[in-house]
Amino acid sequence: MKTSKSKTGIIIFMIIALSSFKSMAQDFHFSQYRETPMLLNPAQTALQKDIRVIVNYKDQWKTVASPYKTYAVSGEFAIKRLKNDKRYLAVGFQILSDKAGDSKMGTTAGLFSLNSILKVADYQRVSVGLVGGVGQRSVSTADLKWGSQYDGTSYVSTLSSGEAINGANKSFYDLGGGICWNYSHGEKYISAQDGIKATVGVSAFHYSLPKYSFQNNSSERLNTKIIAHGCVSFGADGGPAV
Repeated sequence: MKTSKSKTGIIIFMIIALSSFKSMAQDFHFSQYRETPMLLNPAQTALQKDIRVIVNYKDQWKTVASPYKTYAVSGEFAIKRLKNDKRYLAVGFQILSDKAGDSKMGTTAGLFSLNSILKVADYQRVSVGLVGGVGQRSVSTADLKWGSQYDGTSYVSTLSSGEAINGANKSFYDLGGGICWNYSHGEKYISAQDGIKATVGVSAFHYSLPKYSFQNNSSERLNTKIIAHGCVSFGADGGPAV
């Protein structure tokens, strides 16, 4: 396949964009991250599809007594878009749930995203998105056993665990945002095999640094998570020109 100057430029731009960022935080995540576009970056809300609904499910570590399970449902919709408009808005929602281990430690969140999309050149769009919502963490200690509950010979459930867990549920609010660049060009039909698709973006979540501990006197917070992402496809259907 012969590589054009435009393709080379896209590759160079992606390498530079993805070589300068570092991320550290634990959060909802799926291995097939391309199937969770808004979880990766709210600026991807309805950027590639005018209407899209996605359902995700993941379980892991099945050999553990209680496997870790994660669920997600999302929907995204472009609004106020006319055929020749250079800009439009999009909205999206996400419902996420994660439950882990014998403690049934879980996080449930509902998020709403708003995305502003602008056509900056032929086949190119830039978008800026915001996301916000509320969540709740929960834990159950009923099936947990602690070292302090052993009397030297056996386990005694009536002994105090010595753990300062003040309540089984903690609510929090969350904020995030991102920016994305998208290039999409190709023939209308996939058999043409000349399409080019590229997306590069940067996003940040947990601006509010929500408290993330079940102990009232703890200062533990959920760190801001920064994501840099990119994807490029050649020789595939580029979708309709925009």
